[in-house]
Amino acid sequence: MKTPMDEEDLPQPLPLDDPDLNRIVDRTLLPLAKTFSQRKLEAYRLETLRQMSVNPQMIALVRNIKRPKVAESGTEAVHTPSAEEPLRSSGGGSKGELQ
Repeated sequence: MKTPMDEEDLPQPLPLDDPDLNRIVDRTLLPLAKTFSQRKLEAYRLETLRQMSVNPQMIALVRNIKRPKVAESGTEAVHTPSAEEPLRSSGGGSKGELQ
């Protein structure tokens, strides 16, 4: 019953060495670090990493994390003038505009 469209909809798995995926897994397992032995934690971490690398929602999350990183490098020049903005308009008007 699978159609070619169904197969195209499945995202490609993330590489297990993806830094964003590893950071998410590490943060997820951080509370377990106090209760698990180092060996058990590493085994659990690897299994979690494998499962998350093929989870379509996790793949989408990690790919969405990566997009802003590219934009950040391009917007650094934009952020520099905006840092001066409060100095130019210290009357509080900029706070209302930003919100």
